[in-house]
Amino acid sequence: MNIHPPGTKNRPPHRPGDYGRAAEAFIMLALASLTIRFIPFRYFSRWLGQVEAAGSPAQDPASETAEGGAPPPLAWSVALAVKRAARRAWWHPTCLARAMAGRALLTWRGIPATVTFGVSPGKDGAPLTAHAWLVCGEATLLGGEAAPTFHPIAHFKSPAKGDPT
Repeated sequence: MNIHPPGTKNRPPHRPGDYGRAAEAFIMLALASLTIRFIPFRYFSRWLGQVEAAGSPAQDPASETAEGGAPPPLAWSVALAVKRAARRAWWHPTCLARAMAGRALLTWRGIPATVTFGVSPGKDGAPLTAHAWLVCGEATLLGGEAAPTFHPIAHFKSPAKGDPT
């Protein structure tokens, strides 16, 4: 006898902190969506972190996470909370809003992360498309499903621990 609803068999179990993270994620998604909608990018891009052109040789502060550049388990938990909150949001948050919310929640927890912007040329005269995703260590936490089809053009890196900027 199956006691799980259809499609829930492989879902991770809810832990006590999940509900608080879900509430934080929902609020941050709303704030990020409002920011994108009403504030010009040139103003809120400063909040995203230090910009670095794609392909530059500088050290990625996000890769200084847990062993071997793997993100800590808390980072995966935050990403899952953002994904779940985005699924339940009635306004359909964009990839940039998801990446901004995830970065804010990780930064509050002292975990460095990078928001990456990428573009993909349209095929057969279609317009250029853009995408944003969140990277922590060597893993793409949010927006990774579509990231391989986009060419990275800029990385917004959160400051390393102890950096006042």
